[in-house]
Amino acid sequence: MHNVLETATLKLGTVASNVVGVSGRRMLRAVAAGAADPTVWAEFAKGRWRDKLPALRLALHGRVPAHHRQLLGELLGELLDHLEYVERGIHRLERQIADLVAEQEHAIDLLLTLPVTGPVTAATILAEIGTDLPRCPSAAHLASWAGGCPGNNRSAGKQRGGATTKGNTQLKTILCELAATIARSPGT
Repeated sequence: MHNVLETATLKLGTVASNVVGVSGRRMLRAVAAGAADPTVWAEFAKGRWRDKLPALRLALHGRVPAHHRQLLGELLGELLDHLEYVERGIHRLERQIADLVAEQEHAIDLLLTLPVTGPVTAATILAEIGTDLPRCPSAAHLASWAGGCPGNNRSAGKQRGGATTKGNTQLKTILCELAATIARSPGT
């Protein structure tokens, strides 16, 4: 898609970070349909793209011959079909996850009190830890089980190494990402 746009001297990628977002799709459909005026294409911009209209108009000035329009139409059709298929799959999985964790609403609500936790992250933490924690009587035990504690390789008064333990890699990844996000968040 980017290659076809570049060869048609349409520099949409320099202005927009997501060429196949809602605004980008609308513009590309207009180009593929045969609309000839770049100012008309730019008017399909929505949201924050409206702030970039002058740069967008400049980026859309180019030559779009018939074969480029045909390529854009075919690529756009295939790409959008694939994107919609993937989005439907993601939506279906999110509904299934929501159904599975619905009975654990109290635990999810507690996890959502963390400053940057979303429902998917909360469901993932719940899936990894569970709701019944007899094997983890304290936070230190849970941190060790997740692999967030430093190793202890000491012998004869000498400290060797100190790499963190292996632990549960999925939980460790999620908790480390949450900690880094919270550390960068203002007021936390």
